[in-house]
Amino acid sequence: MTKPKWTVAVLVTSCLAAVQVRADAPADQAMALGRAGEELFLAGRFAQALERFQELVRRFDGPPELLDAARWNIARCHEEMGNDVGALEAFVEYAKHARLDDEKSDVFQKLRTLRERVKATLRLTVEPSGAVIQIDGQKLGAAPWTAPVPLAYGRHVVVVSKEGHRTVEQTLDLGPKEARDLTIVLQAVVGEIEVTAGEAQVESVVVQVGGKEVHRGGLPARIQVGGGRQKVSVTVPGGRQRWNQVVQVGDGDVVPVVLATRPRDTGSRSAKVGGQVALSLGAGFVIEGGGTNRTHVSLELLGGVRPAAVPWLQAELALAVLVESPVTVLLRPGLRFYVGKLPIFFRTGAQLMATSPVSAGLILGAGGEIPIGTHWRIPLGIDINLWPSAIRIVPVEFRAGVAYVF
Repeated sequence: MTKPKWTVAVLVTSCLAAVQVRADAPADQAMALGRAGEELFLAGRFAQALERFQELVRRFDGPPELLDAARWNIARCHEEMGNDVGALEAFVEYAKHARLDDEKSDVFQKLRTLRERVKATLRLTVEPSGAVIQIDGQKLGAAPWTAPVPLAYGRHVVVVSKEGHRTVEQTLDLGPKEARDLTIVLQAVVGEIEVTAGEAQVESVVVQVGGKEVHRGGLPARIQVGGGRQKVSVTVPGGRQRWNQVVQVGDGDVVPVVLATRPRDTGSRSAKVGGQVALSLGAGFVIEGGGTNRTHVSLELLGGVRPAAVPWLQAELALAVLVESPVTVLLRPGLRFYVGKLPIFFRTGAQLMATSPVSAGLILGAGGEIPIGTHWRIPLGIDINLWPSAIRIVPVEFRAGVAYVF
């Protein structure tokens, strides 16, 4: 057992002059309480000693040296009783009145030791990954966070935030030496964008948010999107009109995205005309003389234009090579008709055989286009080539390829 900071003899000596000068009853009573507390402390009766020292501080306002000694001894009683929290609070009170450098050094050492001893521990589980964690206004780090967080006991505020998610703020009251588990899962912010073209009705556009297609169809359109900063792109399929806008979407917001009446075009005239360039490979057979007696492979390069005013019609010109013996080269001007907004078409036109025998005929076909992005398509189709009876051949071709739509 360690003695209190000042023994009764020291207390008596340090305060003797003041007591003699004043020679009043309160000073005698304060000295008596200090002496009684000292005797109880040395006898190991710390609870009773604590009561005496506390009464001394509560009832008397001097002498200062006597009060300082009592405050120190209050903390020491708590220490001896194993009450780290009480000792810490008492030493904090003593530190407020410490005047000498050695007194301050002693109490600060005590405070460091006790604060480490009574620390609470917080174990965090935070989702999603990358969420920023703050405790009491100080950034701790980003999720996932696996290390236990030591904290002084008492009240703490934990804030977890991430772009596009609802921020969570939680207040904790941690007890001394408490180990607390805390799980925070952020919920994604959900809002909407409302894409319009002013008062105009637009039949077909492709809307992308963050580079991902979220809508294909007419306008106006209301589309659910994630929260936060979002880049919205609107493109007219088959055309060169494109709108880009960055918006901030809050939780439950409906953010308007209004297309300008005159969109930014890549060319003042060519923006009014769309079309495609396609390369396809075909395989077919030839009905000749009433029977199927030979097959062939064909390669076709096609270019087409589509007026914005008539988006369902495409004028095209194709160059085809039939790989057979002998090789046949064909020139195919024609028209392609799309079925409304569907990627289905019918094809018709003339064809000129540039190799011997030179002749002219018709082509009829049908097919569809599989979109693989904003500008790319996979065309699939079947063509029937009709030639004059003098040649008496009917080639049938099945073809597939790749097309770039502009």
